[in-house]
Amino acid sequence: MTRLLAIETTEKRGSVAVSLDGKVLLYNELPDGQRSAQSLVPTIQTVLQQADWPVKSLDAVAVALGPGSFTGLRVGLATARTLAYSVGAKLLGVNTLQAIAANVCLAQSCEYGKNRQCVTAAIDAQRGEVSAQTFQLIPSRHFTGELYPEPVDERRLLTFAAWWELANVDVTLVYCGPILYKIAAQKPENVQLLDESLWSPNALGVSRIAWERLLSGESDDLWTLQPYYSRPSAAEERLNHVG
Repeated sequence: MTRLLAIETTEKRGSVAVSLDGKVLLYNELPDGQRSAQSLVPTIQTVLQQADWPVKSLDAVAVALGPGSFTGLRVGLATARTLAYSVGAKLLGVNTLQAIAANVCLAQSCEYGKNRQCVTAAIDAQRGEVSAQTFQLIPSRHFTGELYPEPVDERRLLTFAAWWELANVDVTLVYCGPILYKIAAQKPENVQLLDESLWSPNALGVSRIAWERLLSGESDDLWTLQPYYSRPSAAEERLNHVG
């Protein structure tokens, strides 16, 4: 039996989940109004106690790598790295946009997973832009009867208008992501949104992607794995402009 802990701290409200052989046993959101740095470790301790799992029993630790906020991602990765190192568990980094798209695959009552081919997920990158990526829903390689969000392009920065324009290229495309809380009212008539309950990243989606990677024999290096943010830092952008 393989035990996995999933951590998601991309947005203001983080979450953790524990799963056994691909099946989620427990899911806890971090307390509202507290920073991840304060509440993440206590929440992990609580969920492990509820599962009756000693921390040393963990076989794998998965963490959302972004795009997302600087502080939340650094806290999540540092915690995951420390846990994995201390107990000898495998470390798996998960693309936050892919974890959001996995919400569709996890929603058993959602018709989109049956009838829609592609999902685009986006997070606010500020300055009128989103960090977005598109995924095709394909049969899972490891879980019979389940879907998996396979990337069809790279993460990229798009203006709001350019993101909406994707619907003109693929009429089956549906939209999700926390940026929609900010701009959903501005959407063109031809843009189709997923249900609001599927917009935000969470540890359930991180767990789903991590299991697919783990069962494919994949894991990440403890020392070289890095988060990716919604956009380059101001210093990096100045350097690129000079170059």
